[in-house]
Amino acid sequence: MIERELLESHLRLSYREDMGILFMRWTKQVNSEQLRKGYLDALAFAEELNVHLWLIDLRGRGGATPEDEAWILDEFFLEAEGRLGHKSYIGYLLSPAHFTHVRDNVGLEKLNAFSSNTTINVFTSESGAVNWLSNLHEVEVLPKRK
Repeated sequence: MIERELLESHLRLSYREDMGILFMRWTKQVNSEQLRKGYLDALAFAEELNVHLWLIDLRGRGGATPEDEAWILDEFFLEAEGRLGHKSYIGYLLSPAHFTHVRDNVGLEKLNAFSSNTTINVFTSESGAVNWLSNLHEVEVLPKRK
């Protein structure tokens, strides 16, 4: 396992090579600057490791402001697609209350069909998220980056 602790963003990154999954776990609520820095630092880590499967655990962080939600969906994932250069699968792990917010305000269908290069799924159980990503790991064959 390859780990990186981003203290200023209260974010822990762990890459499980055996599973091909990058785990992003916030340890506490963060402000907008910390949230955006955390996402961008995680993207740099993912780029180093050629990651295409992500589990983003928001249970320790909670929700984001509407502006930060828009930044993640409209800017971050677009930048990630450009920098990674391959299809990515994102499993978000949420508390039940946060899941309800995302379902009612963002829309699960919108996330599931996010773009041709990014598929997002939302879970309230870690085992569900890991199973989904593990199944993708079994069938996805990506060329190694040069």
